[in-house]
Amino acid sequence: AYGQALNWRYTLALAVEDKTYHVHFDDWMLLHEDGVLVNRATMRKFGIRLGEVTLFFQKPGD
Repeated sequence: AYGQALNWRYTLALAVEDKTYHVHFDDWMLLHEDGVLVNRATMRKFGIRLGEVTLFFQKPGD
C-alpha cells in the first residue's frame, strides 16, 4: 500500500469449458478524499492487454 493507494498483482485460474487459462491482473485501488474508492484492473495474457475495467465504490448515504 502507498498512502491512499493499494496495488495488488495476482494470477487468476480462469476455467472455460474443459480448459483453464491463467491470466494476470494488475489491480489498483485508490481512495479519494471524498470517500470514493476507485478500482482499476488490467488483465493480461502473454503480456498482451486483454481488457481493463474501472469501478467506483461509495458508501450509501455519503
